[in-house]
Amino acid sequence: MIKEINDLIVKSPSGPIDKDSMKKLVEEYEEFNKSIEDGDELDSILELADVVYYCFKLILFCLSVVSKKYGKVFVLNDALNFCEIKYSTRQKNKKNHELERQAIINRLYYF
Repeated sequence: MIKEINDLIVKSPSGPIDKDSMKKLVEEYEEFNKSIEDGDELDSILELADVVYYCFKLILFCLSVVSKKYGKVFVLNDALNFCEIKYSTRQKNKKNHELERQAIINRLYYF
């Protein structure tokens, strides 16, 4: 499903790199909460779809910022790997920024 969502985002009017994606995500999250409070099951599902869509758009925007900053192309799979590495390290060692950094270096990249 990730490819299908990405294909939809690429075709969106604002494109895949949307600097307003965080703002839009917050707005959609507020609409999602309202639909839950109102007890409208179908609307809640529709709003959940919006939240997922803008989460992806925000991830793509952040990837573009990091890629530009470091002159290296980072893709969605990189973001998912970073997340898995960081939080699996945290589950084993509690929150420890230095251990999390080392885990990224050990498993993926040598900065």
